[in-house]
Amino acid sequence: MKVPINQKYMLTITEAAEYFGMGTKVLRKFAADHQEVSIRYGKRWRIIREKMEDYVARVGLGEEGTKREIL
Repeated sequence: MKVPINQKYMLTITEAAEYFGMGTKVLRKFAADHQEVSIRYGKRWRIIREKMEDYVARVGLGEEGTKREIL
């Protein structure tokens, strides 16, 4: 049984890149720099989907609804 991405607790870098519309290289660096939304699983990063959604909602928009750079 395959679980839809929007129902998974943790996402691989590839899944998270697809879900959030980001590149894998940028997301890998983001995961290393923002460990409040990610976890190192062996040699690989996993993104905690709900925490990343909260982070994007909190800092993804500027005061007047203009997009801000996440990194």
